[in-house]
Amino acid sequence: MTVEEPVTLDTIDLRTVLSSQPVAGGYVRVTANDYVIPSAGLYSSAKLSATVAGPYRVISGETSFNILSSQESVSVAVPVPNSGRTSVAEMVRFFKPYLTNITVEEVNGCLVFTDTATQGINSYVQVSGDAASALGFTLQTGARGKQIFPGWELVDRGPGSYRRWVRFNEKFKTHPSLKLSYTVLQNVCLRCRGTGVENDPRFDEQGDLILIRNENLLYQASLKILLTEKGTNPFHPYYGTKIKERIGSKSVGAVAGAIKDEVIRALGFLQRFQQTQGKYQAVTLKESLYEIASVQVTPDSSDPTVYYVDVVVRNASSEPVSLSIVYTVPGAVALMGTSRLSLGD
Repeated sequence: MTVEEPVTLDTIDLRTVLSSQPVAGGYVRVTANDYVIPSAGLYSSAKLSATVAGPYRVISGETSFNILSSQESVSVAVPVPNSGRTSVAEMVRFFKPYLTNITVEEVNGCLVFTDTATQGINSYVQVSGDAASALGFTLQTGARGKQIFPGWELVDRGPGSYRRWVRFNEKFKTHPSLKLSYTVLQNVCLRCRGTGVENDPRFDEQGDLILIRNENLLYQASLKILLTEKGTNPFHPYYGTKIKERIGSKSVGAVAGAIKDEVIRALGFLQRFQQTQGKYQAVTLKESLYEIASVQVTPDSSDPTVYYVDVVVRNASSEPVSLSIVYTVPGAVALMGTSRLSLGD
């Protein structure tokens, strides 16, 4: 998965998005100026605003007011205020019961009507009547929706090619900031270099790496090794556990014992790894796994393929770190521990 890659348009057709990798399909998300563009395009609804702010003065004999939209037509008689002028809030309350597919609101002291039934060029709002000018509609009495960004589709690069690109249905009239999120084929993935194994760093606003430290690092390291299936990392084939292979046996007690042994073995491996790691880089006392305080494995009372594993380890500062995991077939779920963090936070 490539997330929010800044992209540009082909300078020739001004429609094709030039991503760094071909799109595999399955998941594609296009944004322009941080607005998500659906494949059908992004459209606005008609919004008509009065050009004169309230309060308004409606006089007797000039009270007719008509509102026409793509799905609605309303004609009302605007009440004449006893005090001579009526506030915008009072007019909003007056119009609301009459409107179904039109919203009315106050924006910057003016009345605003919006067509909520349709979007794009088929969306419109019009006002007319003797009271239109009295309510501030003097310079503009109609509005129509528009296309903000055109729609797009996935197209093949060429006959028999696996390469696919995002292409807009129309040329852009402006030059927005485009970003593309999409899935890629493993053999051309720039994030894992085709290995299928990825270390995904995160950076702060200054561009520096965000690092997990102390108890949170121990929590993550312990949880990660327990959730990793042994043999799935080609660079570290002994890293992880075989817990999911143990689930499914008829002997529930034996399975629970085997899972406990796997947990102890994996955490012991992590402890030895940290001892070796400490020869080459600093491992703080709070990050170091000192001992396994307890391991409890509890089978679910109604489902023999579900086991609850609760682990408490202590770091070299004698502070406990708790982990709770639900092992099932075909996956495993990490629950919140004492650090209130899930894997990857």
